[in-house]
Amino acid sequence: MGYGFLKRGQPQIALDKLKRGLALDPNNPNIHAVLGELYAGLKEYKLAVQHYNKALQLAPQNPEIRNAWGSFLCQQQKYAQAEVEFLAALSNPLYTKPWETQANAGICAIRANNPAKGEQYLRMALASNPKFPLALITLAKLQLSKNNYSEANTYLIRYEQVAGTSPQSLLLRCKAALGMGDRVTALRFRKALIDFFPNTPEAETAKRLITP
Repeated sequence: MGYGFLKRGQPQIALDKLKRGLALDPNNPNIHAVLGELYAGLKEYKLAVQHYNKALQLAPQNPEIRNAWGSFLCQQQKYAQAEVEFLAALSNPLYTKPWETQANAGICAIRANNPAKGEQYLRMALASNPKFPLALITLAKLQLSKNNYSEANTYLIRYEQVAGTSPQSLLLRCKAALGMGDRVTALRFRKALIDFFPNTPEAETAKRLITP
């Protein structure tokens, strides 16, 4: 239950519930892992490390905990160590959601200024789960950065088919349309972004990006 509150943006309620859960079950690795994520979000990094280490001590083969720890290391710009953890998670043949770790490894590689490796991991994620939204939109952004506008647009269409439109996807589609020289379509996405998501940073960016 604490994890649900964390994901809904209620960290204090989540913390209270997780602490109560930990008092009842102090050797539960999943509680420690969620506390690690929570404290990382609160920028309480020492506490985050303590709980992640305890989780790994209790469940060293748990791929989801390895993935979470790798993501934390990546946020701390410890890119090589993060990849070790991602690969450890992926080495578990019982891991049921490898695409999550493959996508995280791809994003981390991009942050480490290795977009080629990042693209490899992201394509692996889509091979594991062709409908994984995070991999689709991240590959779209990567293709945009390489001026591969048509390929970026293809990923964005696939993304919206599974996740629906979002401020981010509409802005990226606007940029892709401009890159392909299709001003009419770019204006259509600009209008949709401003109409449906008027109070977002993406809408403000779209207003500056292209004018009617």
